[in-house]
Formats: sequence, structure tokens, C-alpha cells
Amino acid sequence: MKIIFITFLFLNQFVFTQNDEKMITFDNNENIKQVSTSENYFTVLTKLNKSRNHNLYLYSKSGNLVQQKSYKDYYILDAYVSEPTKQFIIVKQNACDEGEEKIIAYGLKNGEQLWETCINGGGFELSPNKDFLINRSPDFEGKTLFEIVILKNGEKILSTKNYNNFHATWLDNERVVIIQPQSKINPTRKEWMNQRKEKSAVIYKKLDELNGTYEKGLLEKEEYTNQRKKLYREKRNLDRKIIGKRRISKAPHKFIPKAAKLIIYNFKQDIIEIEKEIFSNDGKEIAVIAEDIGFNFVSVDKGSIIIYGFEIDNDLSKTDCFIKVDLSGEPIWKHNIKWRQHIITKINSERGLLFNVYNLQSNTNYVLDVGEERELKEERLLKPIKNIIDYQKTWTKSMDQDKMLNIDWFGNKISLTKEESNEK
Repeated sequence: MKIIFITFLFLNQFVFTQNDEKMITFDNNENIKQVSTSENYFTVLTKLNKSRNHNLYLYSKSGNLVQQKSYKDYYILDAYVSEPTKQFIIVKQNACDEGEEKIIAYGLKNGEQLWETCINGGGFELSPNKDFLINRSPDFEGKTLFEIVILKNGEKILSTKNYNNFHATWLDNERVVIIQPQSKINPTRKEWMNQRKEKSAVIYKKLDELNGTYEKGLLEKEEYTNQRKKLYREKRNLDRKIIGKRRISKAPHKFIPKAAKLIIYNFKQDIIEIEKEIFSNDGKEIAVIAEDIGFNFVSVDKGSIIIYGFEIDNDLSKTDCFIKVDLSGEPIWKHNIKWRQHIITKINSERGLLFNVYNLQSNTNYVLDVGEERELKEERLLKPIKNIIDYQKTWTKSMDQDKMLNIDWFGNKISLTKEESNEK
């Protein structure tokens, strides 16, 4: 299906084509940051170039602009629609007194502010029924507590589970999947410390003997100084080793990653249903980094859990991978991927869980269907490269019951195409 591009002087102008397609173009100074969909609406969050200013557009799926809001001097992280509570919601970065993010809710019909609350986190996610919101991961400082916000009034659910090191996503309307990164004492560090202590003791003994010889007048000052410098140089080199032509610290890290913990938390009953460490089919530990890097480390797809982490080999080397587990934590499959050659963003899709993968070597984008563990297709070659994760894609239900609304966006343009749905 070919998209017909037509240029208009008006901003936010839908263009209807003969192929039941629409295109919306924003100002050249705007770049689309996020598109979020609900049953009858979708939001478009844009950022103005060389500023912290943002615009938010709320559209009905029939193509009508319902609400538009502008924000100056604040970085807007996300925008969502909650139709059951008749609200659309934005997340302002560092807008609260303690540096937390501020959640602000507006009425769908009139755009008036209904409530606001403060919450910290590296990302946020609405429940499937759009009644609740969670923080998806810690902030960069790792000081975040896992929290659940009631979207009806902005209040928070009290929980006895105070997780401050987590990656979370919704399993259903009552349960949350939490992946908890873990670490352990490096077993090689103790051995290294003992060896260093023994070698240091030998050097200090030689220094004592050298000082004694010099004090007895049995050694010239110049010779004493040279031997003393040599021993101190030997002491400093205990903390270093040579790899090729580079000198790096020899001391192993005190802590090393271990298998992450899978937790299924029922917040309605405030109970833990599952708590289990994650291993691959061949028994290797699957770890997850603690920091947020703007990516969903855990996702739910058709009753299974997809985790992005790294496999720890016997020599403590790491291999980045996707792993799929069932709801009891048992592995289904593992798919290795080269982190240095790819940048990955999640695609919101009602067709299943997909990922937009950018290959750094070939400068190409393709869609990875981890549900089937296969690459779907190459999407496009980006030339010139302005933002290597600019190109995004999502599918959502159309206003027509027998069609899907296919949404593509790149830069300041959105293409909307209705196509036949696979749903019966």
C-alpha cells in the first residue's frame, strides 16, 4: 500500500488519500517524541528543537483534534489516555520540590486539570484497564521506591513491599511483574586481597631491612634512595597488571551480578505469588542491570514474560539476550543479541510484542518479533542519521471494528493507515 505524501502550509492537517490513509505533519521545529493510544483516542507528544518546550495533541481515532496543550521549560516524559477515568495524563520531569516527577491529569472533554501527584522513576506504565499507574524502574540515582497511583484521584496504594531496586510491568489489572537485579560478593576478590596482603608484607619487610641497613651506616644514601624507590614502585604495581599496551586496575569489583529475581506481586491482596531467580535452559544465570536506560527490561506477551538482560558465563563474561519465561519462571527460549551493534526500543503493538532494533553496523532498522524469536523485516535505511531511534511504529484498533490503525512516525510526520485486522 503506497503512501501519498502531500505538503500543506497548515500545521496538524490530516491528508486523506484514496487508499484510506491519513498523514499529519507538525511544524518543522517539532519532533515527535511519543505516540500513545487508547480505545478511542491517541496522543502525540512533540518536543521543540533546541528547547525544553513540548506540545501535546489529543486526537480521536476518527482524526479530530480534541485537545492541545503546550508546556514551557519542563521536560515532558510521557503522555497517556485513561478512558475509564475520562482523563489524559502527562509526566513532568523533576517538577516536584524533591526533584520527583509530577503526574498531572486533565479531563478528556474540557482539558481542565483534575489532580496532580509526585512520583519518582525512570519510566511509567498504565495498567491494562487504565485505572492505575506504576513507576517502571528506578531513577538514575537508584533512590526510587516502587509505587502504584490510582488514576481516579491521584492517590497511592499503600504496600508492605518496599522495592527500591526493580524493573516492573503489568501482568494484568491486579498483578505486577517485578524483575529485581541482584549482586553477590566477587569470589575472586577475597583471593586477590589475600595475595596482595602477602606480597605487601614481603615488600614492607624488605623496606624495614633496608632502613635498618642504612641506619647502621652500611649503605650509601644514593643507593638507599634508589632501592627504596624501587620497592615503593613494586608496591604500587601490585594494584596493576598489563593487558596489551594498556594498564588497568587489577582489583576485581567487590560485587558482581548474579541471577535476577522474578517476582509476581498481587497488589490487590498485597501478596507475592511467585519469587524465583532466573536461569536459562542450560542453567546459566540471567542478570539484569539496575540502572534505567529508557528501555523496558521486562514485558508481558500472551501469558509469558520477556526479559532483556545478560547471560553470565562461567568465566564471568556477559552476553546480552532476550529470555522468555512462563509465569512460574521456567525458561522457554533465549535469544542472544549484540548490544554494541544494536539499539533497541519497544513497539507498542496489539499484534504481540515487537521490538524496533537499529543495527549500528549496517545503519538499518528492522522489527524483531521475540514472541516467535525471528526478525520480521527491515524497515528502512536512515540517511542522514539524525536520531537513530526516531523511526517508530505501532498498531492499534481502528474505529472500524474489522480494521487496525497502523501508525508510523518519523521526525515531524505521522502516517495512519487502516488495514484489515487479523482478529476474528
